[in-house]
Amino acid sequence: MNPQKHAVVVGAGLAGLATAVGLRHVGGWRVTVLESAPEFGPVGSGISMYPNAMRALAALGFEEQLNALPPFEVGHQLRATNGDELTRVDGATVRDLWGGQIYGFHRAHLHELLRSGLPDDAVRVGVRITGAAPGPNAKWSVRSHGTTVIDDADLVIAADGIDSPLRIQHWPDLPRAVYTGSTAWRGISPFLPEQERSIVQTFGTGAEFGFLPLTDGRTYWYASAATAPGVREPDERAALLARYAGWHDPIPRLIEASDAILHHDIYALPEVPQSLVSGRLVLVGDAGHAMTPHLGQGGCTALEDAVVLASEIASSPDDVDSALTRYDAQRRPRVSELAQIAEGIRAHSHESGEAGTQERNRTWPLLPAAEIYRTSADVANWFPPTIVNA
Repeated sequence: MNPQKHAVVVGAGLAGLATAVGLRHVGGWRVTVLESAPEFGPVGSGISMYPNAMRALAALGFEEQLNALPPFEVGHQLRATNGDELTRVDGATVRDLWGGQIYGFHRAHLHELLRSGLPDDAVRVGVRITGAAPGPNAKWSVRSHGTTVIDDADLVIAADGIDSPLRIQHWPDLPRAVYTGSTAWRGISPFLPEQERSIVQTFGTGAEFGFLPLTDGRTYWYASAATAPGVREPDERAALLARYAGWHDPIPRLIEASDAILHHDIYALPEVPQSLVSGRLVLVGDAGHAMTPHLGQGGCTALEDAVVLASEIASSPDDVDSALTRYDAQRRPRVSELAQIAEGIRAHSHESGEAGTQERNRTWPLLPAAEIYRTSADVANWFPPTIVNA
């Protein structure tokens, strides 16, 4: 009998946990997740889960939990800052265009769901991995500040985020993450606006605001604007209310009602590596393809990565190198394209100036809604492979 192989996942965010869950479905493999944070907590804000991500979750073994969610049919609206509707599609049209519904989750709830797919002893916290290298007998070691933490890894998955030390080590010539020119605020409001359940995106000049209902009955909102990096205010709520003063209801009320407001400058990788694989080290999620959030696909593509990697390992569990080659061939073209689309949307909404805003407000109501949403439909209509052992 062949000895059990060992996969080491560095990072216990959405990408890392999802990848670990996927590999747990592969016979003959055990998984260890190493997380730098000292403990898990209810951190983060909301996340939009497009149909491609919901299918990925189902493929990872969470179909029963997803089927237990309450009915969640939401439409989609684009508006001007005064509230004028630029275009709208109802929930049925969203389902037809995108092959399913968009769900809003609190990140902490999604994290808990993924964590439930792993045994307690599979995850170690308080371990900051700073390097990984091949050793004897095709085994890799992972290290923390020069101390070897694990020395028998058959596969190392770098899920350690946009500033991944493992990516920097093994792809030293790849440009580091850069500031995109936009900053973002996020929050959770305890109420749902008095209107039909919809995802609403409002576009101004150099700024936007969006909100969507969460599965728990609250509202997740986000705002972004073109600014210099590193600017912080003593009272972020007051500054944000001033920035979005005059924008249509319920935007000010959502900001005012939020318990906490997160503010992060938006960084992205300027390019995806020529390969997401280096030996037995593979990049997933933001470690490999951190993109701007303007397409809503950062977390979604991380879940896709997890399913594809597990599926390829399962199809040839004794030929890891070939599985990684196939993973790279599948994932790199898709995430490269989506990163470019996301940056294009950010640039169009934040850098087009007043003339661009007026042109958008004039032309969008004249276009068929399906045409405006076509790009998102193409993105959302991704279907995962099945994780089946050879």
